Amino acid sequence: MSALRDRIDGAAVWAILVLTLSLSVVLGLLTPYMLVAIGVILLVARLSDGTWRQALTPAPLTFLGIVLVLLACFAITARQPGDVLFIFNFVALVLFAPIYLTLSDRRPANGAVIVARLALLGALLSVVVMLVRIGYMGGRRSDAGLIGVIVLANTAIILGFLALVGAAADRGFWRLVYLLGPVAGVSAEILTKSRGPLMAIAPLAIAAAIFLARSLRINWWWVTAGLVAGLAATAMWVMSLGGRMAKLPGIFYSMLSGDFVRDRTAEFRLDLYQAGWKAFQEAPIIGHGWARIMDASIPHLRNQELADLPQLHNDFLDFAVAGGIVGIACYVALLAAPIVLGLLSPRDGLRRVRLYGCTVITIAYFFDGLTDLMFGFEFHTALYAAILAILLGYCREREPGK
Repeated sequence: MSALRDRIDGAAVWAILVLTLSLSVVLGLLTPYMLVAIGVILLVARLSDGTWRQALTPAPLTFLGIVLVLLACFAITARQPGDVLFIFNFVALVLFAPIYLTLSDRRPANGAVIVARLALLGALLSVVVMLVRIGYMGGRRSDAGLIGVIVLANTAIILGFLALVGAAADRGFWRLVYLLGPVAGVSAEILTKSRGPLMAIAPLAIAAAIFLARSLRINWWWVTAGLVAGLAATAMWVMSLGGRMAKLPGIFYSMLSGDFVRDRTAEFRLDLYQAGWKAFQEAPIIGHGWARIMDASIPHLRNQELADLPQLHNDFLDFAVAGGIVGIACYVALLAAPIVLGLLSPRDGLRRVRLYGCTVITIAYFFDGLTDLMFGFEFHTALYAAILAILLGYCREREPGK
């Protein structure tokens, strides 16, 4: 490897780590474009020196296969050439390969510790970002700026729980410091007053409790008590805010009992969901194409003011309408890939760390995708690919002699 190539790879690794795990909550929607630019540079370098063949492994091939299947669906259903271009929403999955290979080649002995500290910094920065926004906007909930409040909430929770990998990978006092990660991530989420991302907190907390109990060998009674206390404190804080947050119990009760949901946002989402389901039934095999997710759903909307929205605010339905059963299979594959690839990863001392991190991705993207777009949205798609590449490639023990 030339000295120039060595410097490029070294700079790229740190740029990917810092952008993804820390600065993404500050730079917001600029993040995916910066990650894509880095990925393209690394891809060109791999193609030029022939090392692209190293990407012929399960992880890169999985994502390349998903993109090719989606491309075929979009091409078949396209009504004009531009409809196929929506595949570029998933370009980060293709660039997973060069990013993963570069991170893997340059992984240090303490990669998991670096990841944990940067993720903790990202979770803390998310709180700072929200406090600044609240102070600047006088407490109003607004999507102004480089990152929307729901996007920030989703990201803060992911980074906060991801920071816990340091509790197993680090030593001494730092092990306790990483517990601030989930606290900061959940705090940032509550400050955004976003209700959808709250659904991921309980399953993530359970996964984190199991991980901590096994990694730190903590008595299960203490772990259970801490979990219950943490979830209870979160619920009390949410309810104390009043307003739209205090409506959550009523919304859940109405949905379970079949009564009319007396909440404008929840009502709108339910309208989108039933419209999307009807659109899926009209083209159940390969769907209508990503370009026509809303066009296919609009005729089934009760409230036509929702017609201007770009998507259905539900990942499953977006993939179902865009790609039919084939699209649903791709969506399931994206959710399952982190855990499957984590299980297939080397059985080294960091395997538990990788499996926990991969579980965080799957849980967060599933629950956050119930009420918003995660896959197919440039920001969260790029974050998914980058975080998974970091976990699988960078959080590994070095091979002897390297």
